[in-house]
Amino acid sequence: MSALLLSTYPLKAATIGVLALIVANWMSDPHNALIWSIALITAGVGIFVGMTLGRCAGTRGKTIRASLFGAALIIAASLALVLIKQLGLASAGITERANGVMMGVVLIITGNYLPKTVRSLTAQRCDPARRQMVERLSGWALVLAGFVSAAASAFAPVTMAEPLSIGAGLSALLVIIILHFWLMRTARDTQTPS
Repeated sequence: MSALLLSTYPLKAATIGVLALIVANWMSDPHNALIWSIALITAGVGIFVGMTLGRCAGTRGKTIRASLFGAALIIAASLALVLIKQLGLASAGITERANGVMMGVVLIITGNYLPKTVRSLTAQRCDPARRQMVERLSGWALVLAGFVSAAASAFAPVTMAEPLSIGAGLSALLVIIILHFWLMRTARDTQTPS
């Protein structure tokens, strides 16, 4: 990644965008002032904590800043979709589809990134090859769930898109849970003396 992306400037710009979108949503929907004020307070606390954690030096700080930037982009996109719907620039169906596609893309990115975040081999208590296999299969499960979710949100009838997306996400979660239980069991079996 470039040094600019890992610096604090994109994160600051994204957080200003999130705050501006919350205020814009509040102004366009004053009847839900309580919800928008809670969102503003929550975002403010999250930004403060995130900026504090993002000041860490080295790789840890860069990873935290990149993760927070990604989260801010997701939140900003969701808030933008809500604002677009409130202003009547797009129908509820279109914004729901866009939100579903966006969540599918998030799953794809998460699944792609997951195997690359494996802890160092010396820090693992189990067989490194098994752990890496579980991380890769978990990543593939998320990537496939993301593709199904994005495709269902984009192309399936509106009444079927949400159940398909939720089913894909839950299936990926179940696969990940089963894989991790298998990994813990095999690690425990190899550690116990015969």
